Amino acid sequence: MKSIPILAASLLLALFILRVSNLSSDGWNKVKKFLEAQLGKTYSIVVGRRNSSISSKSWYCSELAWAAFKYTGYEIERSETLQQPGVTPKDIYKNSKLVKVSYK
Repeated sequence: MKSIPILAASLLLALFILRVSNLSSDGWNKVKKFLEAQLGKTYSIVVGRRNSSISSKSWYCSELAWAAFKYTGYEIERSETLQQPGVTPKDIYKNSKLVKVSYK
């Protein structure tokens, strides 16, 4: 089973690493292509938007992780928040499709 960490977030004084473990090799290649295209782009302080375009000029942290997988058709955000503005680490953490690893 291939898996890599996608997001590390500090929640309640613990560090959590979330992993996607059921994405095809083609899917991982698309994630890599998307992320490589983002190198050199700026950080956005505008939290609350939901942009998954590969041509975006800037990103905020959880938006970038979400957009990379959205680009492949894989949703890493929990379904209850899909219609809400923005993507937060908590929204991603609560997705039951992700494998959670916890370190203190």
